[in-house]
Amino acid sequence: MTKPLPHDPYATAVMAALGDQYDPANSWTEYTSDDGEVMLMEIVINLDDDKAAAAGMRHGAYLRWTQTEGWIWCYATTGDRSYADMGRPVLILVPAPEDVARAVRIILTPGDGPEPLPVPGSSRPYVHGSTLPPALQAAVDGEDIDADTAHALAAYSSPSTITTGR
Repeated sequence: MTKPLPHDPYATAVMAALGDQYDPANSWTEYTSDDGEVMLMEIVINLDDDKAAAAGMRHGAYLRWTQTEGWIWCYATTGDRSYADMGRPVLILVPAPEDVARAVRIILTPGDGPEPLPVPGSSRPYVHGSTLPPALQAAVDGEDIDADTAHALAAYSSPSTITTGR
């Protein structure tokens, strides 16, 4: 059995909000990459190839989240998957999954889209000073994440906040 990663509940909530806009078989989370300062929590979500192609990104597009950058979106510029970094689709570090899904709908809309990016975003309320789940507490103790970001992620750890995928 694989040990749950600190940010898995948040990734699960975002992927559920995306519905059919992403490719679950080619999306993942990890907590292994060292950026030279901290171990990175990463979420990589490959957007649906057919929807990306219809929006003019014929080689695909993806979202990447880390606790140091937030969400970044990229599209493939060539068939060998060389990517162009397009910046942040949502302004805040741990935005509500619905805001990520709204940004992805804009990205996947052919033409100029119904509204501009980045989406300002909102965050799920959390209680400062509340007990963190063990995996997030370990990340704080290891100085991989600050307490505020850990609490923002912890807002998705409660069973009442996690929805199932498709």
